[in-house]
Amino acid sequence: MSGLERQGDRPVRAPSSSSSLPKGSPTSKGDARFVPLRPSEVAPYLASFGFAAVDSARWRDIRDSAPGSVPGRPTLELQVSGHEEIGGHTWYSVGCILRVGGYNGDRGGEEFGDEVSAERVWRAPRRLEQLREELHDRVKSDLGDAYATHFADTPFAKKGGLPGTTARLNAWFSTLASVINGATCSPGLAALVLSFLDAPALDDGSAFECMPVLQVSHERPGPDAVGVLRKS
Repeated sequence: MSGLERQGDRPVRAPSSSSSLPKGSPTSKGDARFVPLRPSEVAPYLASFGFAAVDSARWRDIRDSAPGSVPGRPTLELQVSGHEEIGGHTWYSVGCILRVGGYNGDRGGEEFGDEVSAERVWRAPRRLEQLREELHDRVKSDLGDAYATHFADTPFAKKGGLPGTTARLNAWFSTLASVINGATCSPGLAALVLSFLDAPALDDGSAFECMPVLQVSHERPGPDAVGVLRKS
């Protein structure tokens, strides 16, 4: 993935103080454990990243919007680029890029261009047990039977931090990003991933302006069912 340095399974040199914690880790901010958003918080939370959801279970439908009215849906890139040993624990660095693309209005409202109108790049250091218990287990529960379909070729890392853990995590997170980008998950799951990774908001004050023009979809979420910010 572009914009993120790959380091494979090679550990990054740890700070000299064993009491130090990696910047961006939940514990470094005093949070003992990740707490997911309440269902009522999902839609407004996602709006700050350019996603339009009705609630934690339904996306707003943009398929009936006039051509040119939607600039492009957000896309998420995730990779695990390496790990570091700090305080007797292994922290895996999850590299994240969130983009809102520009709309290409020359193809009848069916295609999106390559222009990027907003972007955030950040890293989220997490321990393997955090990734497993606080993210993986919840993703698997939310997707239900569909989990095996999506992640058949990219299983989660095994317990114990065995050789190859970084590579397995990297492949798993790449699949997770694809699930979110394809809108084949619920808004609640998208919000879970973004909040677990402490994503910095894209909100420029116009996030809610586009929401009234979007039609509510009562159907199964699909690749065209993600609303996004209007371009100023």
